[in-house]
Amino acid sequence: MSCDSNELAQASLNAGATGFVGFDKIPFNRFNDAGGPIGSHVLVKHCQEKLIAPAFTAALERFFTGRASLDEAVDYLRLWITKNAVAYVRQYTIVKKKA
Repeated sequence: MSCDSNELAQASLNAGATGFVGFDKIPFNRFNDAGGPIGSHVLVKHCQEKLIAPAFTAALERFFTGRASLDEAVDYLRLWITKNAVAYVRQYTIVKKKA
């Protein structure tokens, strides 16, 4: 599993990997009312440190302990990220409203 690594998949499989999970570059943006992206250093750091890293850790732990196949670990990764992204947005919305 690796971010921004889809171009490594075939070479990894050719070299003997039995599975590969890769991703395109992950955009870390908020969007304004017109749908335009708004970059934010705080959002990028939060996503990397509080969302993506723990999600990978949880998914890999499930795979390596035999509690999930690779496909199931990827599904778990998607579920983890979605759940925690929604929680972050809800928390940010509450904080913003109180401010």
